[in-house]
Amino acid sequence: MEAEGERLTAYKDVAGIWTIGVGHAGLEVKPGMTISRVESRRLLAQDVQSVAQAVASGIDVPLGGPQFDALVALVFNIGSGNFRTSTVRRVINELKFDAVPAAWRLWNKVTIDGQKLVSQGLANRREAELLLWNSVV
Repeated sequence: MEAEGERLTAYKDVAGIWTIGVGHAGLEVKPGMTISRVESRRLLAQDVQSVAQAVASGIDVPLGGPQFDALVALVFNIGSGNFRTSTVRRVINELKFDAVPAAWRLWNKVTIDGQKLVSQGLANRREAELLLWNSVV
């Protein structure tokens, strides 16, 4: 989850969601909240485990390690609920691997004040994840 960075004081992400640690968001994250590096790593491990389970239960076809890891990175960022209904998940399960990059790149937007806007940071992140996805030997 290198793309996330780590911040021990709560902050609003680009979409205005209170976040702390390594991309951890939730109702418990409040303005002014601080955590230790140990707590940040605990939250990260918990979040990654949850995301990995969502990927494992959402994909019905065998994947290589890099593909699974790339999906975990994507889902960590877009959320398990969005993944369950995503075109990315559908085209993978339909074995339409040639459609994966286009579906993946759709997740380059952030919602700000009700408007979906392309984020260059997310676009860069999606490309890095796709490099990992395509690194299967």
